[in-house]
Amino acid sequence: MLVNRIPTILKTLVLVLVLANGVYWAYTQGWGATWGWGPANPSEPQRLKAQVQPAALKVVSAVPVNDGIPVVPPASAPATTPAQESAAPTTQRPEPINPEPTALPSPTPPLAVNTLPKPEPLACMQSQVLPKARAASVRQQLEGLAAVPKTSWSWVSDTEPERWIIYLGRFASEDALERKAAQLEKMELKFVVLDDADLSPGISVGMFKSQAEATQELNQLNRRGLRLARVIKWMNAYKGQRVVMAAMNPDWRKPLEDLGLKLSECP
Repeated sequence: MLVNRIPTILKTLVLVLVLANGVYWAYTQGWGATWGWGPANPSEPQRLKAQVQPAALKVVSAVPVNDGIPVVPPASAPATTPAQESAAPTTQRPEPINPEPTALPSPTPPLAVNTLPKPEPLACMQSQVLPKARAASVRQQLEGLAAVPKTSWSWVSDTEPERWIIYLGRFASEDALERKAAQLEKMELKFVVLDDADLSPGISVGMFKSQAEATQELNQLNRRGLRLARVIKWMNAYKGQRVVMAAMNPDWRKPLEDLGLKLSECP
């Protein structure tokens, strides 16, 4: 039966595989190369035997050699006949003229350029209108101010117009004022927290020269969502004096501002 013949078949298969591996191993080792049966030899010894040995070569040259460098003789000029020599015109080369070098004039030094920055032009500046009592006090302080020359300032009588503001307040607490200030910042509005005793804690959203201008601005703010604001008079018109600096030196600004003067350009 076939089942009983399986061991014999397996043995025969193993023997065939062993013989095949042996034959392949002998083929790869070149045992059959003598009979032309074997793999190609990658070293190619026949090509090595056919190579020319450079050390056995010797270069033979008719050109003279000087220290290993060939010397090429100069080409000889063609021979000329006596007739050609007599016919050839005789030319005399002019001797080169070597004029004496002339001294070049020394370069003119560049003109000195003033690199100092130009001073800023002096502008006309003026202060706010001061009430008469306040103007008298500032006048005394100016006369004793050594940093500002007495001849640089003058007094001019003027009238300060009334002032109107858009007012928010009075708030019940500081927390309420801070919440309203945060709302104004969110609306990107400029405002001033007032420290006046009658209006604090309160906020001014703008100052105007007339009640009509303030009311017009308030209507625009109401359309943007601002609530509980109203227009009130901030200051009555009054007569006084202002300080005028016809040629204001920038170094004078700090001492003048320390006196409480608010400087602006003259109209």
